Amino acid sequence: MIAFETGLLGVGHGGIGREAESLYSALQLYDEVVALTWPDGETHIDPALKQRIQRKFAMGFTYLTGKSWRLRTPRGSTLFLPQVLPFTGKSDVVVRLHDLFPITNPEWFTDRSIKLFTRSLRNLVRNGAYFLCDSRTSEIELLKLYPEAKTLGVAHCYIPPLKSAEECGKCHGCTFDYSSKFFLSVGTIEPRKNYPFLVSLVRKYPQFRIAVVGRPGWKSDEVLFNLRNTPGIAYLEYICDGALKKLYASAHAFLSPSLSEGFNIPACEAEKFGLPVLLSDIEVHRELHPEEELLPLGDITVWKSAMAINFVKREPKVFPTFEEYAAEINQLLQSRGVR
Repeated sequence: MIAFETGLLGVGHGGIGREAESLYSALQLYDEVVALTWPDGETHIDPALKQRIQRKFAMGFTYLTGKSWRLRTPRGSTLFLPQVLPFTGKSDVVVRLHDLFPITNPEWFTDRSIKLFTRSLRNLVRNGAYFLCDSRTSEIELLKLYPEAKTLGVAHCYIPPLKSAEECGKCHGCTFDYSSKFFLSVGTIEPRKNYPFLVSLVRKYPQFRIAVVGRPGWKSDEVLFNLRNTPGIAYLEYICDGALKKLYASAHAFLSPSLSEGFNIPACEAEKFGLPVLLSDIEVHRELHPEEELLPLGDITVWKSAMAINFVKREPKVFPTFEEYAAEINQLLQSRGVR
């Protein structure tokens, strides 16, 4: 039996939230899965398994004391955490590892989030948790920091279909002007996504037009102001799936000048629509997009030349099916006798 921590379920949490939904569904194909949530959560479960306090207070407990919070899980179940979280269970714990940015790049995060992540990861390693990494890049970084960490291996993220093809008619994506050429960038507005580079690029080369999709994240006030007030950039915020599908289908190319990534679901999603991609030359892009000519970080001239190419739409890239993804997750869990 799997006891799944559900606090991240929902597309409102960005790529990690969508991956959490995929994991939750994949585990259900092979085992009984019990959802763990808190009294104020949206997931409807057996009241006996609801936690005693709200999730935010459990995180506060770890932040203040450095200790992990023990979740109420069914006897003999494997606790599955969809990311590094400050929780533990009665038996095996499996953690989906996306990245280690709060440790490797603390300048991108608040002091509180750095402290919480660092303590959570340390406790998980000490308690013998198993880590299921979404890229070889993340696995290597984990083992550099904690050579004693136990990993189940690498399972790439599932690239799910957009939930709806219907446009809502109200969001900024639905009212966007599609009549002239534009580029597309998708991802939470946070430092590692390197949106200031796109702002600088458009200011220097005003012939380019970029649509940016992403919910506001942390340390983003200044870049949000510039995205909203730079001619040539249309910040569309969070849009409906129908509009996102139309953007992927209509854009000239997809841009991702990220400083670092754990996986980068939007880049794969763009490829799934056959959209040409222009990606920064970082480790995870080298791992997951070896066929692409990656572009150097911060070199506006090189990016400008690449964007000036008259791209031809490609054939949509084929990614593993949900059934193949679920089977891989199950095989990795069984290979170590976890569950």
